[in-house]
Amino acid sequence: MGYTPHVLVIGGGVLGTGVARDLAIRGLDVTLVTERGLGTGTTRGLGVIESGARHSSDETLAKRLHSERQKLGQIAGDCIENTGGLMVSDSPAQGETLRKAADSASIPTDTIEGDDLREREPGLSDDVGRAVSAPDAVVDPFTLTLATASSAREYGATIRPHTTVTGIGVEEGTLDTVSLRHDPAPGAHPAAVQPVTDGGKPGVPGGEPDDADRTMPGEAAEEAKQFTAPSTDEIDPDYVVNAVGGRADEVASLAGLELGRQTVVESTLLVDANPPDTVVTYRSSDGEDTVVMPRRGRTAIGTMRKTVTDDDGAAASITDVRELEDRASEAVPALQNEETLRADSALSLQCSGGEAGHDHELLDHGDRDGCWGMTTIVGGSLTTHRYVAEQVADDVCAKFGIRRECQTDEIPLPTVEPLGAASDITDERPVVCDSLPVTQAELEAAFEACESPAIEEATLRLGTEFGSWGESQCAYRVASALYPEYDESVVATVLQAFLDEHWETQRPVLRGETLESATRTYRSYVETMALGDEAIHGEDSQDGEAADPGIDLDSFADGRETANRTRPLACERPTGGELSR
Repeated sequence: MGYTPHVLVIGGGVLGTGVARDLAIRGLDVTLVTERGLGTGTTRGLGVIESGARHSSDETLAKRLHSERQKLGQIAGDCIENTGGLMVSDSPAQGETLRKAADSASIPTDTIEGDDLREREPGLSDDVGRAVSAPDAVVDPFTLTLATASSAREYGATIRPHTTVTGIGVEEGTLDTVSLRHDPAPGAHPAAVQPVTDGGKPGVPGGEPDDADRTMPGEAAEEAKQFTAPSTDEIDPDYVVNAVGGRADEVASLAGLELGRQTVVESTLLVDANPPDTVVTYRSSDGEDTVVMPRRGRTAIGTMRKTVTDDDGAAASITDVRELEDRASEAVPALQNEETLRADSALSLQCSGGEAGHDHELLDHGDRDGCWGMTTIVGGSLTTHRYVAEQVADDVCAKFGIRRECQTDEIPLPTVEPLGAASDITDERPVVCDSLPVTQAELEAAFEACESPAIEEATLRLGTEFGSWGESQCAYRVASALYPEYDESVVATVLQAFLDEHWETQRPVLRGETLESATRTYRSYVETMALGDEAIHGEDSQDGEAADPGIDLDSFADGRETANRTRPLACERPTGGELSR
């Protein structure tokens, strides 16, 4: 056996995990690091696997997209919903162009008109008289990323979430040591996990049967968990793949490299409306495409693209939101009367030849900058991620004289259970919150499946997500599911982190009653529960001991005392209780 190269992949999205999986299947030693939890950044996009039909003016790209759509359907069927798609336009000329282009690219399509079209999608505008159906699909990017990472692990890859690259050494034109920092809660008060005195975890029986002081159900152990203290280490990979998307320039700069690519912000909206049954792509008379699609029982709209020069423009603007709303309403008029819940933004880098999107580039820094040992991926998409990963793996293997064929188009992804071992959990207790149809036991299982507790990841594992500020009023109940196993400071930190991130997606869409609701929620958290830096970390008192964080978790309403609460349907609006007052 010859030497096995060690490759470090930076980036825990669907592309980074795809590269790690391909390299691991080919027998290389792979380590993947990601700053956050796996896949938590992938949900900011639409989640469409495109058939290539709407890009059929570029026949090569259309055929590639269609090929990848078929391959992903074969290997990742558990993550994909075959909704199909409709391409529509209020311009007869644009509609005919779409149909002819799809036919020329050999993509299976069909023309639907009149009553058949209204039956397929009743909400379409009366101005839309014809549609071209295409085999588009909807995918859950989070589950797809988990499945891809699980497959990479099966083939020997090491996956390290919550790990940031802090330095990349360069020695005589070659990448050298890479410095890493593992921090499960950036910004939190650093404290090691405290040992549980009875050998079990708080609230769970533990220790030997004859231990007189073991923890019993409903009781807390003497010491509750806190966040693990940050730790640092160094590794010496033979090669590095930079797959962090829109932040790739930050990683490259650690090695003294500049990418020279513009950053592109892609914004999508989540609307509180009954979703369409299919992926609807509306092409306006000026050739702009707007996608309206189902997403966890609601409607997602996208995508607005713009280039930015700094982080100040890295979020959707009010103008972006209005334009997306107007464009979507041209195709589905009922959307103009519905509430926009939030605006998500994802960053990517622009390829040298044109727009960010399905195109991609591999920047070999040895050839480009005289610094051997790293390749940066620019571009790529959810639909093309497997293909791009194959190109990267081919290139890396060639550098080490390895000739092994790609197998990621043949080996199925494993079925993953986002809740881990607790996936079959049954719980007769009432739901925790009127806005989230989950029980206390399900929440506890979701947090247990996270390497480090986080509300966003926990709700994604439960197949749901917070939308409006009204729903985020329940965030404290969700966070309180961590108590008493975790210390109160941990619960406060988790809640604060969620609210900070949630606010970023809320600012562009708040107006009228929603702005008033957000203000009330903010006042509730800040004034009633004293959330803030001092509340989370504690303020030293005069005697040197940490002050009370100001949050009485024992008094939180966690859903257990509400005997009449039943599990609501997805998207059901509350008709009683706190949120309807």
